Amino acid sequence: LLVIVFTIFSEVCVSLAQRKYTYTLHVTTAPSGAYCLPDVSCDGKILVSIHSDTGVKTDFIHLDKSRHDDFEAGATDTYILESRVFLSKIKCIEFKSETNDGWLLDKAVVVSSGVKTAFYNYNHVVLDTDRDDGRPNLKMCIQGNTDYSLTVETSTLHNSGSNDLFLTMVIEGEDGEDGRTSLIGNQRTNFNKGQVDTFFFHNLPQLKVKCIVLKANICGDDAWVFNRAILHKDGKDIEFKRPNTRLSSNKAGDQALDHIRLCACN
Repeated sequence: LLVIVFTIFSEVCVSLAQRKYTYTLHVTTAPSGAYCLPDVSCDGKILVSIHSDTGVKTDFIHLDKSRHDDFEAGATDTYILESRVFLSKIKCIEFKSETNDGWLLDKAVVVSSGVKTAFYNYNHVVLDTDRDDGRPNLKMCIQGNTDYSLTVETSTLHNSGSNDLFLTMVIEGEDGEDGRTSLIGNQRTNFNKGQVDTFFFHNLPQLKVKCIVLKANICGDDAWVFNRAILHKDGKDIEFKRPNTRLSSNKAGDQALDHIRLCACN
């Protein structure tokens, strides 16, 4: 009887040791021209490791799909990752570059057991082993567990829309903490004249919102004119009205304003 029990126990242990857990990873490369960089796509070797809130992490896994151009500008690539490491709650993600071909990751989303965890490259770090402004490693962690959405209304004035905006947002809390996004929207389909756009963000801090800062990372002489912004959180709306406010780059004239701080009392 003891031999039978030991055999069953051994088989269970071997089975558990060989079991693989699946994680789905979505990575979005920044669009062409973002942050005035000449090239954001990458043809080199990129690896990833996923970390739990207890410090457990997967080995680095090579991101590569057969007969597919990975990490193209503005594209979202999806990878099915397998690991013998079980992560009960995902906290961080780490990317490692083994190439001198710079890659600008915009955001990453990991899906495990139906739960999505989002990470934003809000410091727009370039993964590169060679260039002065690049880094070989990029580790991003969740900022919190709160979902937000932002609705913006573009003005109906002539030339109010923009296809070169590269908008980012900082949400400021009353206690000094903040939540930061990477690039917002799609340059081809959002921020058109008279259009209302809504964008969704996950894993940001739980904040008692005081202000938001919208920044236009415009490289040319383009501009965006908007009427209002509405931040949605926990079923409540915080509206910031600023009719016909113009955001542009410093190449657009002496009165250029590339960012604006909107507070709830405005």
